[in-house]
Formats: sequence, C-alpha cells, structure tokens
Amino acid sequence: MLIEQTIAADKRVLNYARSGSAGPPLLLMHGVIRRWQDWVPLVPSLASRWQTIAVDFHGHGASSRGEDHYLLRDYLQDALAILGQATEPAVLYGHSLGALVALGAAACAPGKVRAIILEDPPSPRFLGQLRQTSYH
Repeated sequence: MLIEQTIAADKRVLNYARSGSAGPPLLLMHGVIRRWQDWVPLVPSLASRWQTIAVDFHGHGASSRGEDHYLLRDYLQDALAILGQATEPAVLYGHSLGALVALGAAACAPGKVRAIILEDPPSPRFLGQLRQTSYH
C-alpha cells in the first residue's frame, strides 16, 4: 500500500509515496515528465523487503512548480531533501533524469547512500557534453 505524503524543500513542496517499513529505504526517482506513479507496478514486489519512497520531482506530478529552476542541481536538491529524512543510508534507483540525480546525490551525500541503480541513464556522449545543454 502506498501512502502519499509531502515535505517542504527549499520553498517547494515535494510529493512522494511511501510503502512498507520493512528493510532499508529505497528511493525511486523518475525521468523527465514522469511522476511517482510510474513505479506502481514495481512497488508490490519490493515492499516486503524495502521501505520504498517514490518521489515526484518538483514540476512533476503533485509536487509544486519551481520558478524556472529545472536544472539538474535543482532536482538534486529534491533528492537530498528526501534523503535528509532517512534514518539510514538508502539505495537510490534512478531512471533517466533520476539516474543523473542518483549519481549527484551519491556524490554529495555518500553517507546517506548505500548503493545506486541506474536505469537507462543518459549516454556517455550526452554526459560528456552536459555543460552545453539546458540540463546543466
């Protein structure tokens, strides 16, 4: 069973869904123009072993919008706000944009991260040119 909750994060309100309390936290982070509900098919098989937390990045789903703050570092702040609530290191599972955020969160808060899983991360070529894109 998923329960939606919110957290205040840097003048924004982040929406997320949590299930179970068994095991360590598993933070599920979606890709661009997605939302936490993308994880619904996966959560039942995870909830008996993990405390799943599926976030809506700001500007997505039911989270508040940002005033032109849609850069990778802004989404990183969303993830760090959620990780700040965790009582133990979390596994980060990121899809696409969420994979970039997972990498950044692991680099910024290594003590809060147990492991990362990257699903369909942007290509090495894209990452090599990230500074020249609107995502930087």
